[in-house]
Formats: sequence, C-alpha cells, structure tokens
Amino acid sequence: MYPAALLTLLLALTASAAAQAQKPSAPLLPSYQENEQAIVWVSGPARPGDSVVVTGAFSATPKRIRIARLGSSGTAWQKAVDQSTEIVSAESADSEAISFVIPAKESDGVYAIRIEDDGGARLYARVNLPEIEWITGLPSSQNLTRPDAQVLPGAAPEGGTLRIFGRCFGEDPVVVMSSASAKPVPLKIVQHGRWSISAALPAPLRAGTYGISVQAQKGQAETGGNSVNVKVYPYQPAKPRILNVRSCGAIGDGKADDTKAIQSCLNQGGVLTPYAVLQFPAGKYRISAPLVIPRHVYLAGTSAQEVSIVAGGAKTPLRWISGDSYFGLSNMTVVAEDPKQMIGSSETDDSSATGHVVLDHVIVQANASAQVTGVPLLTLKADQARELVAIGRQKRNTVDLSGPDIRILSTTIRSNAYSLSLYRVKGGILANDAIYNGRYGYYALGNCENLIIEDNRFSGTEPMTSGGAYFSTPGGGVSQNIYTAENTYDHLPANDGEAVTTDGPNGAYFGRLASASGVHLVLAGDPNWNKQDWRNASVAIIGGRGAGQYRLIQSFTGRKIGLEGPFDISPDSSSIITVVATQRHLIFQGNRITDTGNGIGLYGTAYESVIAENTLSRAGGIYLHAAKYGGIQPNLFIQVLDNRLVRRGSFKQGLSGVWINDLEVIQIQCFPPALTLGLVVRGNSLSTEAAVRLQNPGSGAHGVIIEQNQCANPKTQITVQATNSSIVVRR
Repeated sequence: MYPAALLTLLLALTASAAAQAQKPSAPLLPSYQENEQAIVWVSGPARPGDSVVVTGAFSATPKRIRIARLGSSGTAWQKAVDQSTEIVSAESADSEAISFVIPAKESDGVYAIRIEDDGGARLYARVNLPEIEWITGLPSSQNLTRPDAQVLPGAAPEGGTLRIFGRCFGEDPVVVMSSASAKPVPLKIVQHGRWSISAALPAPLRAGTYGISVQAQKGQAETGGNSVNVKVYPYQPAKPRILNVRSCGAIGDGKADDTKAIQSCLNQGGVLTPYAVLQFPAGKYRISAPLVIPRHVYLAGTSAQEVSIVAGGAKTPLRWISGDSYFGLSNMTVVAEDPKQMIGSSETDDSSATGHVVLDHVIVQANASAQVTGVPLLTLKADQARELVAIGRQKRNTVDLSGPDIRILSTTIRSNAYSLSLYRVKGGILANDAIYNGRYGYYALGNCENLIIEDNRFSGTEPMTSGGAYFSTPGGGVSQNIYTAENTYDHLPANDGEAVTTDGPNGAYFGRLASASGVHLVLAGDPNWNKQDWRNASVAIIGGRGAGQYRLIQSFTGRKIGLEGPFDISPDSSSIITVVATQRHLIFQGNRITDTGNGIGLYGTAYESVIAENTLSRAGGIYLHAAKYGGIQPNLFIQVLDNRLVRRGSFKQGLSGVWINDLEVIQIQCFPPALTLGLVVRGNSLSTEAAVRLQNPGSGAHGVIIEQNQCANPKTQITVQATNSSIVVRR
C-alpha cells in the first residue's frame, strides 16, 4: 500500500546533497503596471512593532501604507483606513512582496491597510483578520469513543464540538454561527489559542448547514473573517447488541486455539443491528489464523492489562486482524511476534467502503522477524536503506488504516517495523497515544486530511530508530489540514533523525505556459502524468507573471489542465509553473522535541503553514527546504514563530556515531528554480550555539522577514546569504 512512503524515505536520505548540486537560476522578477496590482496574501498574527509582509503584484512606484486599527467606531473598514492619517513607509519591496512595520504606539487588534503610491494605486487588505482554514466536528467527550459516533471534516453532530483551525484568532475571539433561517448567534468557546478554537454546539439544534466565522472583537463585524460551512447532523447514541466470546466457545487460557470460536462470534455479530459489541472477559486468547471483522462489529475487553489476543502460527498472514470499515477494538492488548500487519482496514479508494475505525485503550505489540531486522546496529546507511525497503515491500505496517473517521485514542503501539501507517484518512483524531518505533521503525501519514494529532508521544526504543513523515502523492494528491500540537517526540536518531517532516511529493511538470484563460491552462511542454491521478495536486506559479500563487487541479489531459478556480493575477507565457502534489495548512504548535536529528522539517512543497511555540532540545532544529526534490517544489506563506531551541548536542551523535552537521538551527534553504515567498521567522529563542540561517543562492527567496529572534550574538547566529530588496533582517 505504501510504495510512495518508501520513495519518500529514500528521497529524504539524499535530499540535501541533491539540493546542493543545483545551479542557481532564479527566474526574473515580473513587472506590473499600476492597473495590474493585486494582493494575494498577508502575514499574521502581528503585534505593534512587528513587520507584516504582503505578497502579490506591485508596480515599481515607491509605496506607502496607510493603516487604521478597527473595532472602535464600527465604520466600514475600507472607509476607516481611507480616513486614517497614520502612514508608514514600505520597509522593503519588490514586484512580488512588500513589508512594513505596525507602529509601536498602536494597540493589538485587527488593522485595515491601504497600500498606495503616487501613481494612484489603492490596494486594501486587513491584518490579523481571523482566517478559518478547516473545521472538524467531534462528538461530545463522553461519546468520542462510541462506535456509532463519527469524526468528520466539515460536519458535526448536534451537541458536539467544533474544532476550528486557522490563524489570527486573537486574544478574545467570538465564534459566530449563522444560517439562512436564523439570526447569527455566538457559540460557547471551550478553548482557544492563536491557531485553534474549540466551540460547543448548542443542543437542541436543528440539523442543517450553518456558516461559521470568527470575529476578533464581539459585535464588530469588520473584524470578522471568512465563513466556512458546517453540516450539523442528528445524533442519538444507539443501543448495541452484546455477544460474549465465551458463549461462542472461546477459552482464553493462553493454550487453546480460540481462532474459530472468535471468528464464529464475529460472524454472528455481523448480522446484528445497529451494531454488535463482542465482549472479551479477562484472559489470554490465542489465535493461529487471521480474524476478519464484519462491518459494525467491535471487540471490547475489560482492560488492556486483563485481556490479550496473542497471534502466532506456522504462517504469517498479511494481516492478523482486519476489516473493511466500521470496526474497532477497545481495552485489550494485541500481540504478535512475527507480524506483517497487526491491525488493518480496507485499502480501497472508495471512501464509502473504508474507514470508521476506533482504537481505544489498546496496546499493540509487534516485532518484525529477524530475517528483516537482524542486521548489525552500526550498519552503513546503504544497508539501513535496504532494510527499510524490505520492510516497506512486505507491508509491515503494524497499524494500517485508511478512510474517513479514524480515531486512535489512549492507545500504545510498539513496533520495530512501520508502527503506524495512515493513508487517505479524511477526518480523524489521534490523542493521548504512545507510538514506539523500534529498529528500522517509522510512521507515515500519506494523503491525509483534517487530522487532529495532539497530546501523543512518538518515541524510539533503539539507537537506529526513525521518526516519520506526512507526505502527498498523485492518486490523492494532497496532504492538508493537519493540526499537530502538544506532542512529545524523543529518541528518534536514525536516517536524518527526523521527528516529524513533510516529504517527497513528486512533480509532473516544470516550465512555461502556452496559454491561460480563467481556470483553463495549456502547458508549453509535455507533462509526465505517468498514468497517475493528479487531481488535487497543485499548479504553483514560481516565476514570471503571477508568481507566488497556487491552485489545485480539478482535471487534466495531455497538456490541458483545469483548475479549482482562476488565479487572482492571471499568468501568461512568461509565467513559470511547477505541477506538484499538494502539502498545505499544516500547524505544528507546542510540541516538545528531544534527542532527535531534524525536529520539524517542511521538505518540498509547503503552503500556508505554521510552526509555532515548539521546544527543541538536543535536536537538529527546524528546516524549510524549497528545491528540486522529486519535482520543483516551492515554500509559500510559512510562519515560524516563538519556538525555543534550548540545548545543543544530539542523541544521534552520541549513540549511533553519525554526525549531524546542522544542530539547533532554523534553516531556510531556497534553491532556485524553486521559490520561497512570504516567510516570517519571528520571536524564536536561540541557545548560545543555535542559529537562524537563510541559504538563498540566486535570490530564490522573496518577501522574507527575520526579526526579534532572541540570541546572545545576533551577528553570528543570524546569517543571510544573497539578500535582496524584499528580505528584511532585524537583528
């Protein structure tokens, strides 16, 4: 199921060398007339004294910025800034980006800005405007583990909770729910921060579609951002049908083979409605052949300490426990000494035939065979890569799940192969779990969307353990809307020692356009579609007219591409584009990373993502990597804010004997022809040997702000290669 994950890993091993080998050849900056100017993206959050970067299309005429704080008068925001006398000069500018500083005398809030010049330009935008990127609905806390509940993107049960993700939610946000038939009403906020909000839905609430928006200030509509629709559906907990495995003949003494008895009970449960719970009294249940779980059947023990299923037999099946969809396990331990896959769901691309899996308070213990992992500890990297290939080809993914509504809660997975493999998950939550990777261990999330990953531990148990990656590939084409917060990553030293990284989306085309009209593009050359499905991959303009924009692909054939929507700034034959799988809307907040190599890495394509408030100790740091990497892959609109790099040194160096060149860094690598545009690195705390480094050969970076980073020696700890007129470094 995961040849792409394997390719991802191998690409990761050679990415740095490949990037360094490229010859810088940045495209020429486009030029725009006064009437062609437009704004694409505005950075934020930003406070008084902070810089703001605005990307888009700008003429060469010198710019000034008129600014007004909103929320006090209730005046329409464009009128408020028109009447303002507060004007600041552009801090930096080129045709793709402009930056300015919010006056220190202002107070926190949402600001209206007008970019103007003597040529008559008047471009309006708002700074710190709350922006919702995605919403996932959760059932109430008491229903979260129920088999008949669901976790879905853009939908929520009545009486449930909305998890709202985005940026600029401010200090005292208001969540407003509106519909065509009722007045807007505020929702009760349970928790909030700059990047996420939890809001409770009222009960009772009529099922239907509602618009959800966030205001920075109560009653001030001009401080409200975009509205996102959420479908509210009725939910009443159903009463399950109960079976007991002992009534089907299971013994549970650790000696008898209970395979046939358990499977018989599962088959009986498969015909019961609305769903069946198969209860396991305390005991050790030995199986020698796979268990297949019918739809709407759930296995439940008394506790993981009292109930275990122990798998082992003359032959190792592909999966020991599997179902296509609507199944789960709770309060039990599952053990196998030689598994290929311990627990798995259907692999079909049909979302109606997969997913809806619950693992709650489960312990999974799995060890790949010595034939795969029995190599010397201090092996060469080539040997290590070969062993990883073997594990990947044999699909040794201990927990291997796909589809919508995946819930893994208070669960422990121990594996010396791939501990956790999620593919095309659309809506799910991983919370309070412990994921332990052993020798040649790894975890992978491919083409996943609308995932909440919080309060988990990802840890290595041996010196050659790897971390994991989020990745996207054609045939799904998108990895997006993933909230990774308050997790612990530790003792993950092997390969690049990556705790968590995006990795390796392939490319189908790099070059110019023959023509562009609305949502229709015609490429100037032949793409390499490679008989794959590139829908939801992205077309990013990285040079020439319209640079710094991207759109998702809706259709493709030959040289023709249909987009999800037109570009704000229409490209033309001067535009240089790249077609790559999409990785966007990734939030990494408040994670603790210790004794790893690379801590958080955005390798390859990354759009509209945030790395904030993480603490890294004895770790490689934070890496942003725009380069040729399976395709020409840009970084657009990334913010690295308020992270702490607190201690130099690496677990990897001490135990595996492999040197990490770049310890404790925030490293931005911009290798043309890839583009880095709209980057803010602010408020990070650096230990005495930590650093911020911008590698920018050929000026592949534009619209970059590096400021207010705390360190002992800014001149040596903050370095920039090949600056240009839109890069600001405030040491």
